[in-house]
Amino acid sequence: MNPTYSIGSNPMLSDKANLLLTENIDVFDAVTVSSERILGLHGSSFTGSDAEDAKLAVVYQLNYELEQDTESSVYKKQKQDKRSWEFRDDLEAIAPKAKAIADRLLSSISTNRQSATVSVATDQNIW
Repeated sequence: MNPTYSIGSNPMLSDKANLLLTENIDVFDAVTVSSERILGLHGSSFTGSDAEDAKLAVVYQLNYELEQDTESSVYKKQKQDKRSWEFRDDLEAIAPKAKAIADRLLSSISTNRQSATVSVATDQNIW
């Protein structure tokens, strides 16, 4: 399966992503497709600056995916009155920056579809 967007030369790829790209292009492409699918961008056909934004979102998501492992978590702080404590919480499935970009791009598609109109010419004098 081929990625929709070619991101292999993007300077924002993480060291892990670049290493995967040089060691196993097939796995790199699979992770890229996975990132596109998670964001809802696989098979989309953005052009111009929107295509560049889609690539950026995929790069953010791919980098995020490669940094996570079974031990990945975040520490959150909770405070109530004078007491406070920290606890581990799972990471989000989608990188927040990637999600913001993808959501904007995808909402522009639905907005364009909703505002499209169809004109039908009719011949009033049929007989």
